[in-house]
Amino acid sequence: MADPLSVAGLVTGVISLGLQVAGGLTNYLDAVKGRSEDLRSAKQGATDMRDLLLTIRDLLPQIESNWPASATTVKRHVDSCHAELGALHALLSELSQPGPSGSGLRSKMTDAKMKLSYPFERPKISRLEERLKKVNSALQTALQVTDL
Repeated sequence: MADPLSVAGLVTGVISLGLQVAGGLTNYLDAVKGRSEDLRSAKQGATDMRDLLLTIRDLLPQIESNWPASATTVKRHVDSCHAELGALHALLSELSQPGPSGSGLRSKMTDAKMKLSYPFERPKISRLEERLKKVNSALQTALQVTDL
């Protein structure tokens, strides 16, 4: 049987990674201007993932103290997201290239490049949406265990 502290640490790490990925996804999707109708689903998925992770993070201490068996199941479902979150993080890194901030010529060129390259990135964004759906489904299942 795994050490309870190491399991709790792993869940905390998964939640932290998930929140980092959700923030990065939101920033990337917001940066792809002019395609909001195409990206609405992905943006909603990233927002849902962040909300689910925050809810689990906030409820987990109560679940652990009141319903240990349910806490184990919640942790198992959160842990099952780890691989998908890693893949999402890698895909996000592939899609987003840090660009200059500000309103100068270089920033405008970076924005134009993102707009022009969007059709070529569409298959990757579709994969991103599918991975978000998988993560969100596992997180929703984890919350269903608690009857919320």
